[in-house]
Amino acid sequence: MALPWLFRKETWTCFWILIRRAPRDRRARMALLRFLLAGLVVLAVIVYYGILIRVLLFDLFGRMLVLALSAGATFFFFARKWTERYDLIQLNKSLPPAVDIDISVAVFREASLLAALLQRSGSERAMEKGVAPGMEVITRRVILEELRRRNMLDGLDAQIRDLLLAPDGSWSEEQKRKIQSCCEFLVVLRWALGFDTHLRSISLPPDYRAEMASDIMRMPEPGKLRTLPPWEMRIERDRAANLFVRCQVELAARDEWSGATPEAQQEAKRIKAEIDASPDQGDFLVGVSTVSELDPPSLWGCAVRSYRRLQMLRLLIEVSGGDLPASALHSFLMEHMAVDDSAVAEAPSVPVPRNEGL
Repeated sequence: MALPWLFRKETWTCFWILIRRAPRDRRARMALLRFLLAGLVVLAVIVYYGILIRVLLFDLFGRMLVLALSAGATFFFFARKWTERYDLIQLNKSLPPAVDIDISVAVFREASLLAALLQRSGSERAMEKGVAPGMEVITRRVILEELRRRNMLDGLDAQIRDLLLAPDGSWSEEQKRKIQSCCEFLVVLRWALGFDTHLRSISLPPDYRAEMASDIMRMPEPGKLRTLPPWEMRIERDRAANLFVRCQVELAARDEWSGATPEAQQEAKRIKAEIDASPDQGDFLVGVSTVSELDPPSLWGCAVRSYRRLQMLRLLIEVSGGDLPASALHSFLMEHMAVDDSAVAEAPSVPVPRNEGL
């Protein structure tokens, strides 16, 4: 594990998940044991060097030696980091971007429009609690000014334009729900555009925050963005696809997926029986539970989330690789926000959530 990972929230979330699963999962116990052994080694090294430094500080030569070693280590660390960063900057300047700049700008434009709609949806949701006397809601005006500055209001689809121009507090519940169902799309777009260094695993609970949209709206120069090339997104696409297929199997085996054929249900039940009988519980982990252990609402939520991530990654790979025009991304987002999630039932390979709250 690299040292920076120790300071990430996801690392300690996984550690807590391992603790909770350890009593019933051998894999979790082994991973937890490795984590604790690594921690003990680090702690022992810190204690050893702490005692050594304390002993050396009792005499003048020791203090000089400690200071010299500390200064040398600090200089070496910063010099190496600066050199690596300088070389990377020069390399980025000399090499053409892996993805054409026009494609990056087009993807950023769609991410900005989605971020604006999510900001407005969040404001509409917050207004359900009422507005304090004397307070003025300016979300609509601020978003419109920013979109107008970016020349994004002209040529918008009529339905999206009407949503943005509607007075504050006038959105229906269906409109809020449709827009907020696109949060996972924004997560993927942020990662593809370089706003986030890593894509949060679906095994962890979703972390949708208002800052995710506002960061994109504050981006002053989209021309400097470097979209991830297709080959860097394929691994995440395959991970999402594998988890989605596993959720499909579980839903079909539980007779929760109405679109499965009788043959598919029988095959799903056979696969589920093999997974459940595995002594090491070799199954996908979602939070503190495996897919087999998830309750129906959580299972549907995982299936929908993995499917939406898979959709966006597949599309971005084709758009960034030049196989599809950037307008395909716009069409996809507009279609998703213009129809109800139940329209997904028309796709034979996609299970349809029965819980409308997902």
